[in-house]
Amino acid sequence: MAPGVVEDSSIRADVAVKGVGGGADFFASLTALTTALNANDGNGIRGAFASLDAVNKQVGNALAKVGASMDAFEAAQSVAASSKLTTTTALSKEQDADVFEASSKLALANHALDATLTASAASFRMSLVDKL
Repeated sequence: MAPGVVEDSSIRADVAVKGVGGGADFFASLTALTTALNANDGNGIRGAFASLDAVNKQVGNALAKVGASMDAFEAAQSVAASSKLTTTTALSKEQDADVFEASSKLALANHALDATLTASAASFRMSLVDKL
């Protein structure tokens, strides 16, 4: 997920279980099945099973949505962890400079500067008479 992208972290139970918005009501389906079984009503039992099949699909869709959201969150968490590790590694490289190596390089550069300044000073002391 990119920064600023919002992902739902929940599902609507009223849609998944109660059938709000055109679905089947789980509890009403169970009640209808119970009533049909008690009355030994074959058509009622078949109708209750059809309703329970619709509820099963609703709950399955809700679980699929939860799974997709979990995958998105896990991917975002993985990216964040990787970014944190990369940043920590880069920061560590910057902060953990080897003091002895840095001071050796500084001394070497200082020696090279002294040699350059000495050579420059010597070249300015030469005159035309020195060349002849």
